[in-house]
Order: sequence, then C-alpha cells, then structure tokens
Amino acid sequence: LWQRILDTVIEQDDKGNVSVDYGGLGMQGREALNAFVNELTDIPVAQLNKDEQLAYWLNLYNAASLRIMFDRFQSLGGAGQDFASRNPW
Repeated sequence: LWQRILDTVIEQDDKGNVSVDYGGLGMQGREALNAFVNELTDIPVAQLNKDEQLAYWLNLYNAASLRIMFDRFQSLGGAGQDFASRNPW
C-alpha cells in the first residue's frame, strides 16, 4: 500500500531529480494514506528487531508528513498555488 501511495506522488525527471506532487495524491490517495497509517498502528513494534523498528518509524513519519503536506496543499487551494514558496508549518 505504501509503495502504491509513493508511486502516485513521487516524480522523477530525466536528470534523476525527484519531487513530490502533493496534489497528485487526491482524495482516494488520502484515504489510502489513512489506511496505511491505521495498518501501522496495529503492528506490535516492540516485537520487531532494530532494523524493522527503524523502518517502521521512518515509514510512519513519512506517511504522517505526507498527510500533513497534502492537507496543507488542499487548504491552499490545490493546483495553481505557489505551494513550494509557502511555509506549510
């Protein structure tokens, strides 16, 4: 699920530069993001090894950040806004 979400928002140009298209997530993607975060909350983190715990926390952080940024993008009016130049925090 996380990979499908990333495939929706991650863009790479012909020079290898990567960017995130927050508006590309859409409401269905936002719902998938919620589902992913909910799945993570069911994982018994204490039972994971250190590498798995690191991956867990990084994925949770990235998913939460993506959710915040998408919501902020939407509140700015979505496409057509100069999102990159605004402070989302």
